[in-house]
Amino acid sequence: MFCCSFVFTPGDYDEEFNKLNNAIDIYCKSLADFSHVDSWQSEDGKEKNAMYFFKSQEAIEKLANLKAHLKAKDGVDRWYMDYRVDVFQLVRSYGKQDRENLHT
Repeated sequence: MFCCSFVFTPGDYDEEFNKLNNAIDIYCKSLADFSHVDSWQSEDGKEKNAMYFFKSQEAIEKLANLKAHLKAKDGVDRWYMDYRVDVFQLVRSYGKQDRENLHT
């Protein structure tokens, strides 16, 4: 399992942002190797994380080359005060809230 983790401090969103964000989300979820998405935010709400999980690196490459994603990357400084992208391979995941659906 692979994860693309987008940690960010939100800025001002506009109509273009919402359109691109929606297109990217729909595309990710349509990929055969898409698994799920998780998200969290800091207690003060200033920092957020959207984590998209995929079963293959090929799916991540498809996302990276999506026109809407490339356009969003060009505007990242308009919509976010700060951001970081981490791509990693998940070795194991378990916990109380997901005992029947282990992501391994």
